[in-house]
Amino acid sequence: MKNALNESLVEPLILAAGARDGDMLRLIDEHGLEVVTDVLVAEVAGRCEPPVLGREVPVGLRVTHEGREVEYLLTVSPGGVDRRLGSVGAALALITTDALSLARSVFGPPSFDGAATRQVTVHPEPVAPTAAQSSEGCPAREFGIGSRALRKADSPHPAALAAQAVSSAMAGRDRDLGDLALHFGSDKWGMWHWYTQHYARHFAPLRHEPVRVLEIGIGGYSDPAAGGGSLRMWKNYFPRGIVHGLDVYDKSGLNEPRLRTFVGSQNDTGFLRELAEQHGPFDIIIDDGSHVNEHILASFDALLPYVRPGGWYVIEDIQTSYWPQYGGTSGAQAGAGTSVGLLKQLMEGLEYQEANQPRDFSPSYTDQHVVGLHLYHNLAFVQKGINNEGTIPTWVKRTPLNYFYPAQDN
Repeated sequence: MKNALNESLVEPLILAAGARDGDMLRLIDEHGLEVVTDVLVAEVAGRCEPPVLGREVPVGLRVTHEGREVEYLLTVSPGGVDRRLGSVGAALALITTDALSLARSVFGPPSFDGAATRQVTVHPEPVAPTAAQSSEGCPAREFGIGSRALRKADSPHPAALAAQAVSSAMAGRDRDLGDLALHFGSDKWGMWHWYTQHYARHFAPLRHEPVRVLEIGIGGYSDPAAGGGSLRMWKNYFPRGIVHGLDVYDKSGLNEPRLRTFVGSQNDTGFLRELAEQHGPFDIIIDDGSHVNEHILASFDALLPYVRPGGWYVIEDIQTSYWPQYGGTSGAQAGAGTSVGLLKQLMEGLEYQEANQPRDFSPSYTDQHVVGLHLYHNLAFVQKGINNEGTIPTWVKRTPLNYFYPAQDN
């Protein structure tokens, strides 16, 4: 029950961290300091990228609020960070912060300098002296720069490295999307595709907003714990975002704070609408599913209404428009019923107000709500909005070309 409560608190915390302090204080009063702190510390532990330590290093985290405090012992190791509520007495480093500053550092806007609100204390372990250092009357040259003991003492201490890793996780510093793709094993860069540069260009303005993302296609086939590289990439790229993944296989083994998975077919429009009603609207929808053209068109038709104005609907791997085995057209031109055919239709729809339409013409939903198309190799971005800019005044004649370029007498 506690985990379910904590999961439901993530999105309210994200919104409160970007608002006034009173919103966060009300959440703490309603749910308790311990529950709110647990959500924040879980996010920090999940973001933390441990340095090369060679062993486990305990780091204490003390969170204060109005005379109260909650303590966590974070064990930093090469495999990740394990968190445990309890005394920080065994910690080699201690980070102290207040609850409001922690919330703003983790889930607030990037303009907040959380480093100025944290106190970090490192307790280095004593370095055992060498035999040469412990001998009386030893020549001074024994303690020169070349001494192994001095090199060990002067190098960054594991406790300092671990404390810095935890502090960086609180700060939410931006990483390149290509780096994140490689780190989490997404194929959107460096394997079959080179998509991250285009994603970063269009998604950068949303990076620190409380977005909702839905990606169709998780990967890993039937293994419930496999795949999810792109979902984790998006979760880390959008530090205030909630990421949803849809696949025909059960992927519940990938569920974690700010990352939810659902089972269903992208060709089941009724299911898609029900999912969007419950968890949308979305700022971003990405179709990286079956790549079957029929499925692509069905998903687009069902889900575009659930993209927020100004948001994006992205279709990956549109090359299947030319592959018959995916329902594509075997020829130089992609036809109707393919993803490229859909994009051609959307391009025409952008200009529906300029065309000489029949008297009984009625603009479609996409005519009225698609305001931009950005096409790259195998990748298409569709921007949602209100396409009602109108046309030039009616008194301006659609003059034939020969009015400007009259025929010349021979």
